[in-house]
Amino acid sequence: MSLCLSNFDLFTFCVSMAGILMSVVYFLWKLSICPRPPEDDCDVDLQANLLDWLKTNNSFDKREKLEIVFEDYETCCHEIGRRDNIVLLVGTILVGASLIIFGNAATKELAYPLGNYALGSIGLYAVWLWVMHETAIKLNNIAYDRIKAIEQALTKWMCDGEKTKNPFFRFGVHTYYCSETEGQRVWWLRLRRLFWGILLLFLSIVWLLLPFM
Repeated sequence: MSLCLSNFDLFTFCVSMAGILMSVVYFLWKLSICPRPPEDDCDVDLQANLLDWLKTNNSFDKREKLEIVFEDYETCCHEIGRRDNIVLLVGTILVGASLIIFGNAATKELAYPLGNYALGSIGLYAVWLWVMHETAIKLNNIAYDRIKAIEQALTKWMCDGEKTKNPFFRFGVHTYYCSETEGQRVWWLRLRRLFWGILLLFLSIVWLLLPFM
């Protein structure tokens, strides 16, 4: 018991508890988000305006209208892909650095107090999770709302009312995915949404226990 108390590091303990608290907040936040039905999960005004424009007879023919809509659609998709690539690249650097710091602290003599390494490791991970990853998700959701509005407007324009009730006749992969995962509570979907919080919790617990190893 005295050995454990002699190894206790207050600063490392506080940093680790902060990481655990952040992961709990992350879990509660993710679990509190209720997915919207696919028909509501889009820019409703854009959908209505686009559908009216597609149905209106004007100087544009059908091919020209589709080219204009698809150009906007592709731009949104490219923005999402570009943003995801940036998040992946920064995550590879910061999360990798976080794990490297932990590995060095666990295997080598330290030039500085252990708490400094714990702060750097958990801090780098938290910066990527909250500043890069979650803000990218919010921006992507805005783009997805626009994408789904375009998809649903095209579906209503090209298909009759009966067919649009069947997700297999809906235009666009994003709307189809939302339809297929709507209301699901399967374990893999929950794990996917909570994965980065679980990794933060694991990293914080390991730092908490490292002084006693």
